[in-house]
Amino acid sequence: MNSVKQKAYIAAITYATIVGLSFLGTKTCVEVTTPLMTLTWRYNMGFIGCILLLLFGFVRVNLKGKDIKGLILASSFYIAFMGIQTLGLTKTTSIEGSIVFAIVPIFVQCIAYFLLNEKTVLLQNIFILISVVGVIIMYAWGSAGIGNINPEGFFILLLSSLCMAFSNVYMRYARKDFKAMEVGCFIVTLGCITFNIILLFASVNHGDYSLAYYISPFTSQMGGKFAVAIVYLGIPCMLFTSALITYTLSHMEAVKATIFGNLSLLIAIFAGIIVRGEPFFMYHFICTALILIGVIGTNIPSMKRKN
Repeated sequence: MNSVKQKAYIAAITYATIVGLSFLGTKTCVEVTTPLMTLTWRYNMGFIGCILLLLFGFVRVNLKGKDIKGLILASSFYIAFMGIQTLGLTKTTSIEGSIVFAIVPIFVQCIAYFLLNEKTVLLQNIFILISVVGVIIMYAWGSAGIGNINPEGFFILLLSSLCMAFSNVYMRYARKDFKAMEVGCFIVTLGCITFNIILLFASVNHGDYSLAYYISPFTSQMGGKFAVAIVYLGIPCMLFTSALITYTLSHMEAVKATIFGNLSLLIAIFAGIIVRGEPFFMYHFICTALILIGVIGTNIPSMKRKN
């Protein structure tokens, strides 16, 4: 394995770890404020992080003379994924959302076949299914009420997963002209503008659009915990992971990179067990094995690619 491939796998594992740990921060934030407010401040913090990187010269963004079509498509689908998923989770449970999110690699596989001419071999398809089944079993087994799925919420979550799949595919186009951090900065900037506008309209409809309401999560009793959580969710988890997944997708086939998303769900489970003292059962061990086998197996066979 060459050094570029090694860096791609390191980026993918780092991405999965940061996203997996983000579930702890999300749980803290939703105890303080609404999902929309949480999402808005995530992008606000990501944008602040982007500005600091630009001011201190760690990152340079140059859009002049470049084809930004792929960048706009990738960013728009990513932001749509975040927004639609948040809406879907208000109508369903996080368990259902995680199960639907687990099928993103299958969507990516189909989209990449038509848009990128990336073809997986039979053995890879089997390993992809093993990983997806492992996630589904883990969440379904641990849920007592998974049988009463809200059809509307399920459809919304399915749409969000489809947006994520399109985003990952178009990231491969964007990476041809832009550096990974340029993509990350563009995503958080566009997301910051988008969700602040949405929050403004939502606040007007509820009759409270004051500054006090806007900063209320920080002035609440849990303001300190919210601040720590939202900084993590905004800068490492929003800004840096956007760059990490972009870098991974530039050096790895779309479905190979996306399958690492299932690894993040696994990390989230163990973070809950270690940090929050949640119980560990035998099915956790079995499903962990299935997910790891799926992730590793998908990245072993070489993919057939049309020139």
